[in-house]
Formats: sequence, structure tokens, C-alpha cells
Amino acid sequence: MLIDYELATDFDIIDQVRARYATELAALKRLGFRELCFYSEIIIPFSAILFLPSLLMMCRRREVLSIRRPLRISASYPLLVSPAHATTALVLGLGVKFYTLFADSSGLITANFNSVSGQDLDGTFVKYATPGSIEQIWQQHSERLTELQALGRQLRVTATFEDYVALSRREEEMLTGLPRQQLEEAASPMPANTRVFWLLVILLGVIGLLSIVLLLLIVSRVRD
Repeated sequence: MLIDYELATDFDIIDQVRARYATELAALKRLGFRELCFYSEIIIPFSAILFLPSLLMMCRRREVLSIRRPLRISASYPLLVSPAHATTALVLGLGVKFYTLFADSSGLITANFNSVSGQDLDGTFVKYATPGSIEQIWQQHSERLTELQALGRQLRVTATFEDYVALSRREEEMLTGLPRQQLEEAASPMPANTRVFWLLVILLGVIGLLSIVLLLLIVSRVRD
């Protein structure tokens, strides 16, 4: 697994998340959702370097970010729940995603922004992604729930943080194209020699950058 999921307990982070996504939270509450929890997604070690372009895009979207050791991107989000539909709603910089896990462990995800759509091999996990307002996409998600229930799918009694994580991991597996075993291996602690290697790469990169800056300064002074 490329991402670790951790419940947020820092009130400063929770306040930042509430302030950042205040508009989306208000829209979801008008649709009958309530706050379930706040949590952080912590990406693999050295992701701040390996996924630098993604980090810059997340900064541009004003996501609530921090960097953890060793150079792990941590992004915090609110998670809401609609008890009547046993559905959770994730709010992030791109928009909103609705997650429903059924009693038979099949799942449905609907996003209101451009993203990868698809399903697993047996068709029990399906994701839709269509740009639209929160209200429009929630209506589409609700209609699909009704259709699936008519085919015999049963909603769970409620939706929990653990249900959301289970669906999000299946989504991660679909997006990466990696089987679950390989994702778990990717999330295992990084060997010491690998950590040393990446630290050397980062160190050499910093030295190279400083060398270029120093060389430019020397050339500029010689010209003067």
C-alpha cells in the first residue's frame, strides 16, 4: 500500500481542515451528511522528493499538508457520513468523492471531478468520475445506490472510517494496477541500505544545486 491512513487528533490540524473546506462541508451538511472524522493520508517514505510535482499541485490546491519523517507527504481531510445511505463523503482539493460499501463487500465510488473511472475484474467494485456540483453528483450516486439495491445489494447498517479505508485501498489498487500483495510490500518499512541510497541521492542533488548557484555567482562577478 502506498498510503497509510491515520485519524487526526491534533486540534490545530482539524481547525485548518474545517477552515479550508468550509464551503464543501456546508454543502454536504445541507444534503444530510454529518462529520464522521478527520484523518491524514501519509504517503510512502521520501514521497516529498519522489512525488515533488504532485506535492506542488497539492500546495496549489491549498490542501492541508505537512512533511513527516522521512520526507513523507501528509495531507489531512474531512470525512462525512450519510447514515441513511451508509455512505461516506471525502472532501479534498480536487472536489468530493462519495464511498458506499455494501454488506457483501462490494463497493461504489462517485467523484465530482475528472479522475480515473473503472471497475475490478468481477465488477463488484465500480468507480464513476464526472465533473459536476456536489448536489448533482450526490444525486447520481444516490440513483445508482437505488438501482443496485433493486438488484439485491444491501446497504450496511452504517458507514465507518474502516469501511472508507477498505474502499479507498481497493481504489488505490485499481489506480496503480498493482495486486494487493505488491501494494503491501510497497508500504513495508524501507530497508536501511535503501534509505541510505535515497539520502545520498538527495544530498548529491543539493550539492549539485549549490554548485550551480556558486558557479553562476562566480561567472557574474568575472563579467563585472
